[in-house]
Amino acid sequence: MSRIQAGVLQLELADVDLPGLAGRLVEGFKLQSAQHTFELDFPADFPPALADQERLRQVLNNLISNAIKYAPDGGVIRIGGWLDAARQLLTVYVADQGIGIPSQEQEHLFQRFYRVDSSLRRKTQGAGLGLFLCKAIIEAHNGRIWVRSEPGKGSTFFFTLPLGAV
Repeated sequence: MSRIQAGVLQLELADVDLPGLAGRLVEGFKLQSAQHTFELDFPADFPPALADQERLRQVLNNLISNAIKYAPDGGVIRIGGWLDAARQLLTVYVADQGIGIPSQEQEHLFQRFYRVDSSLRRKTQGAGLGLFLCKAIIEAHNGRIWVRSEPGKGSTFFFTLPLGAV
């Protein structure tokens, strides 16, 4: 976090196989969460991202972990993506069938130390840094991160990465 605040987040860029990275993470999460079903939804020709694999692992790990945490009754967690060739962007998403996030809370989610005020939040651990760090990592890659959510219907977190050099 101190490197992010100082504006010196170093990225080690290489070709990253995002479907493969997501698949490896899902295998680990399957061992931790028997009540969730995980689905990967990437096209077969999903191109590699020129990115920092460890940093993207952190982002996906946080988003999947949150999906599990805020869908305590189980359900499907889908991780997927697509290529927008016209805009030269990769989009990746993590979707859950959890409690959802009220619209008035969504604009604050990526702020440091922010946590949605809910009874489930009070039962779950966290410092409100995960999504702040995800945003910093994605923005360091010249990407963007956002959420679509509806209370009682779940949340989908999206992020984009540009094709080519960061």
